[in-house]
Amino acid sequence: LILRALRESHGSALSVSDEDLLEAQRLLAETEGLWVGPEAAATVAALPALIKRGQAGRDETIVLLLTGSGFKAPGAARRAPIHLSGDPAALPDLLATVLR
Repeated sequence: LILRALRESHGSALSVSDEDLLEAQRLLAETEGLWVGPEAAATVAALPALIKRGQAGRDETIVLLLTGSGFKAPGAARRAPIHLSGDPAALPDLLATVLR
């Protein structure tokens, strides 16, 4: 179904490395406060390649769908540690809320 949709819409697909994917996941967490799953971070990781290929322009409005939660893939967090900004004393309360 996906390949048919890509062909019919003259769309494209590309792959990203695990390293780029995890870096995008970390970047979203650190800069936007979004802890997305690896599958959602793939859209962010792919954007530089799309721009480089000329398939997306820097002056265009681009929508990236970030639908997966990072809490569904806890193993990824161990591979891409996140550096929290703000008050470290608030971390226990944050974890208690998340783990409820």
